[in-house]
Amino acid sequence: MKTHTLILGLVACFTGVAAHAQVLIRDFTVAGLDFTYVSWDGQVTQTLTGIEISGTATASGGGGAGIAALNLSGQDFLTALVKTLPGNTVPSFNLLLSSPGNFVSGYSIGTAGIGTEYQSVSVSLLAPTFVGFGAAGPADLANITGFQIQGSFANADALALGFARLEATSAVPEPASYATLAAVGALAMTACSRRRVRSAA
Repeated sequence: MKTHTLILGLVACFTGVAAHAQVLIRDFTVAGLDFTYVSWDGQVTQTLTGIEISGTATASGGGGAGIAALNLSGQDFLTALVKTLPGNTVPSFNLLLSSPGNFVSGYSIGTAGIGTEYQSVSVSLLAPTFVGFGAAGPADLANITGFQIQGSFANADALALGFARLEATSAVPEPASYATLAAVGALAMTACSRRRVRSAA
């Protein structure tokens, strides 16, 4: 009975990790931005791999979309799958999350180290960099109904970035933790086999 309970516990653990690992906010290979403003107007292109913001787009511009309400309260990070495009000179960009009542949290992400191939960049979901301009306060992570991507609005530097996904992710066990769980599972299976041998005897 104890062995059976242990195995079920391990299965539940792995299932819980997989189910809690991420919440998709936007897959840009499926849907782009619903609106753009200032210098981004007419400068966002939908491709097979995501959206590309370039042309005459600068740090003074942005875009976003309304989404079906999402509960991100159990997540730890805001993660974007992003790449730089030729001509990009902005040192950072902003991601904004909004909830009803004009509550907006802003997260600033640096572009240093982001190459020309898509890569994941993350910031702490629980520690926004700023509250959206004119917002009533930070967003309610339990009821996110919109997002925006925008430049810093600090200058008119050329912005050329591509985005494939935007999601909220939770901390997951390191590979060593998975190895430990696998070892415990192997021990449980061994114990189960020995018990069967004893029962047969």
